[in-house]
Parts: sequence; C-alpha cells; structure tokens
Amino acid sequence: MSQAFSDFTGIKNNVRVAYYTLETDLICELANEKTDVEFDETVINIVSTGRLGKGKGYSRLLDVCRLLKDDVYEFRLYLIGTGSEEDNLKSKTTELGLTENIVFHGFQENPYKYMNRCDIFV
Repeated sequence: MSQAFSDFTGIKNNVRVAYYTLETDLICELANEKTDVEFDETVINIVSTGRLGKGKGYSRLLDVCRLLKDDVYEFRLYLIGTGSEEDNLKSKTTELGLTENIVFHGFQENPYKYMNRCDIFV
C-alpha cells in the first residue's frame, strides 16, 4: 500500500501504513444483544444509521422505498439516528404512504444489534 501511495503521489519519505483497526470482538458482542424490535423475517429488513441531516440522502432513500412499495416488495426500513431533517423525513414518510414500512428509532447507543438482524444495510 505504501508503494502504491508513493507511486501515485510521488511522496517517498515518511510514508507509513496505518492499518485500519476495529474493535471487532466488541462489535460482535454488541451485535448479539437483544433489540426492542420484533423483526418480521417474511419481509426484507433494511437498516440505515446516521445523522438525519441535509445532504445525507435520506429523502432520496424514502423515494426509493416508494418505488419498492410500488413494485410490491414487502420491506421494513429501520432508520437509526436523529438530526435536523427528522421531522421533514417523517412528514415525507406519511406523504408517500410509507408509515407501515419505515420505522424511526432515533439515536441508539448500540446500532449493531439492529444491523445484525437486517438483510440490507444502506
């Protein structure tokens, strides 16, 4: 990796690789905690985590969910997070007729337990 970086940038001195580390054992432990949600395994369960703010694409995600519903896909989208656009997104969810499909969970200390039980992470 350091050689590829040097070849691309021309920087040769003081180049070091810092390996990306995750607390994988902790994340696996957190992922196995119980949730307050009873996931329906007969539908596609989708989760997205993050700040519900402008520029994050959540409004577009709701539009995609409307297309999924129009194409008769059975799904639930779990939105984990809060932000300045939360009220607008909730209103849009209602306008698009998606209140049965989209669940707002607000901030969660442990999002991994939701991610572990869903089929798709967006």
